[in-house]
Amino acid sequence: MRRNKYGNMKFGLGGVKFDSKLEMYAYQLMKSYGIDFEFQVPIELIPSHRINGKAVRKCSTIVDFVIKDENSVIYMDTKGYATDTAKLKYKMLGYKKLQEGADFQIVWLKNKKEVLEFVNKIRTKDE
Repeated sequence: MRRNKYGNMKFGLGGVKFDSKLEMYAYQLMKSYGIDFEFQVPIELIPSHRINGKAVRKCSTIVDFVIKDENSVIYMDTKGYATDTAKLKYKMLGYKKLQEGADFQIVWLKNKKEVLEFVNKIRTKDE
């Protein structure tokens, strides 16, 4: 286990790597409830392009969990602390999905209580 620049520890369990204990908790909880999700999904927010002949790198983010049903998509992130960069990228994600006309929800969960409440809400909706 090692700490990243924000002080949280990285964890591994069953061949899966997690950025935090909270992320691992959410993963295990959703797996135990049989909730179908994608894990650590990279999403391109702005493609690479050129401005005045100079290359500009793409801008992307990695969403912890993407939960899809027949009508909508939930982008769920587990962050005890959201940096200004993370906040900006999620604003960009929201704008991109609005432009696509998608039915979506972006959720940030800060602790185990919030994760448990949200996952229970998803589970009861699916039943």
